[in-house]
Amino acid sequence: MKSYGISGEDERGFTLVEVIFAIVFAVILASLTYQFLGAYVVKSGTPLLCLKDDFELSEVMEQITADYRSALNQENLDDSFFDDRDTIAEIQARYGLQIDGIQIVATSFELDEDGLFYIETGSNAAIKKVTMSKGGCTLTTLFTR
Repeated sequence: MKSYGISGEDERGFTLVEVIFAIVFAVILASLTYQFLGAYVVKSGTPLLCLKDDFELSEVMEQITADYRSALNQENLDDSFFDDRDTIAEIQARYGLQIDGIQIVATSFELDEDGLFYIETGSNAAIKKVTMSKGGCTLTTLFTR
């Protein structure tokens, strides 16, 4: 800060260069702060979105499990139960949830003549493995008779 005397009085104030320097410094500091904090604000929502997706997947899997148990108790469970639920569009139409993917794999674990387990896949297998995904979350459940 400099002092100037035009009419013999001391006048104090900031020069134009000092004001411009202060403004530029403030803008640079604000932009660095925005970039640093902005990334953390955006990333802070990721766990909440994953939790929301996981909750929705759990709700749909519970509904599928309830339907499966109902069909099992009524003894009208056949291999077509999962045929009606093996595409994304069918899950959305039946349960009202948009998911990214669904995979249903039929698997049986059997013993061979040496007493070792081997895995058999096919539509007649006793265990159905249902895997659904949404966002970055995946949920897998095994269904047996």
